[in-house]
Amino acid sequence: MKGRLGVLVLRDIRSLELGVGLLSGPGIVLLAIILDRVTKAALARINVEQKS
Repeated sequence: MKGRLGVLVLRDIRSLELGVGLLSGPGIVLLAIILDRVTKAALARINVEQKS
């Protein structure tokens, strides 16, 4: 199951292993934040290049 963080969270919550599910949840949030920051930076770079 390596590389399937969402599957891990859902499986553990469904099987009432809330501790593991809650520990895996912040990993998903962290990945979402990183993806958001990277895409914002990329879009800002594209906008700056288009204005030049």
